[in-house]
Amino acid sequence: MSSGFARVVLALAALTAGCSTVRLYDGPELPAERAAFVLLGGKWSLTHATGTQLLWVDGHEIDSPIYRAAVAPGCHRIDYQLCPRCYAVGRQRERGYVLAAGRSYQMRCDHLRTCSKPTASNTVAFDVNYDALNRHCCSFVDADTGVAPRPCGK
Repeated sequence: MSSGFARVVLALAALTAGCSTVRLYDGPELPAERAAFVLLGGKWSLTHATGTQLLWVDGHEIDSPIYRAAVAPGCHRIDYQLCPRCYAVGRQRERGYVLAAGRSYQMRCDHLRTCSKPTASNTVAFDVNYDALNRHCCSFVDADTGVAPRPCGK
């Protein structure tokens, strides 16, 4: 079995093994309705399975096989990289957001259209392979409603 195939099999096994969540707060475990969650592309997404995106929550890197980070509600620093060879256009990627209890948040990227620059305070534009013609915008939003969380200081 080739090493590439073995990695894909291991990644799929990790995905099917159940909920892969890292807890990024102190104290006893909070019930889901009292914690906030930051999703890494969703449990079944292609980018999660292939590890092509990176996410940082309060400076902690979230990577496969983890697919979500549990945090206490409040202000959190979110940083994101669309792919290993992409770079962010415009201001610094890391932003602060107020995350609410019982909600899940994710970075949504529009891979079907290109964008010339970030379009909102929760949006980051990435040049793919350092090519401005292949620029994609990603927005940090509530996973259910698509609404951006309120910004906060870092």
